[in-house]
Amino acid sequence: MKELANKIKIIPVQYIASDTEDTITPVNPKYLMEFFTGDDKFQQKGDMENGNPYTEQSDEREVTAIMPEQITLLHGSRVVVLLETTKGIHRIWGSKEYPVQCKVDAFSNGVKLKLYRKALRPLLF
Repeated sequence: MKELANKIKIIPVQYIASDTEDTITPVNPKYLMEFFTGDDKFQQKGDMENGNPYTEQSDEREVTAIMPEQITLLHGSRVVVLLETTKGIHRIWGSKEYPVQCKVDAFSNGVKLKLYRKALRPLLF
């Protein structure tokens, strides 16, 4: 996995007009939320040897500049995430059919976004 940049864009699946491998078009730009984050902890692991065809993918990001309405919109939502490497390569993580699950843990100085999904193939950059 390439080193990811310290920003991500997230949108709940119900607000996607269209998407490709590296872009998202929202029904309204306010729903495509961009966050600057702490270090990425993106992980992928599969278990094809034991008959499980899925790749488990997860990422945790600390976010300090997030609005309460964004927390409400994201917590427990099915989302699609636009990831970017430090070399500027963009990839869409998730889809309407196989979304990323988003959990938000709130703290006094920000939140931690916990993102998770099972995919049929690994995310490649």
